[in-house]
Amino acid sequence: MDSFSVVGEIHVGLGAIRGIAFITQDIVVISCGKGVVSTWSIRSLMEVNRKMISNTSINALVVDSARSHIALACGDGIIRMLSLPSQDHLSQLIGHEGSVNSIQFNYDGRIIASGGSDETVRLWNAEGSTAISTLGS
Repeated sequence: MDSFSVVGEIHVGLGAIRGIAFITQDIVVISCGKGVVSTWSIRSLMEVNRKMISNTSINALVVDSARSHIALACGDGIIRMLSLPSQDHLSQLIGHEGSVNSIQFNYDGRIIASGGSDETVRLWNAEGSTAISTLGS
């Protein structure tokens, strides 16, 4: 069996880590439960950028295949879309009743699927920021 070892450790210090995604080979984006998104260099183990995104928790994050957008699943029921690498706010997807807990882009980045505490999976047009369909309750 292969064994793995820790090659570096980042001490974010902003609450529980809720999501991690690589943007490039060296840059990783981290979301924290306290509504903060932070970008770090794994080579230098230094923080590159930090933004307060929301006053609510960020429960999950996903980066699109082009590495140009990030979607954040938030505790207030809103999906927040940011540009990369700047982390500038682009849009909000509103429709869940309660917390958004999981999120994923499809293979080409045109559709976002989100799952919430309202027991639904919602499909969104990522480019137009509009709901396509709701599955479940």
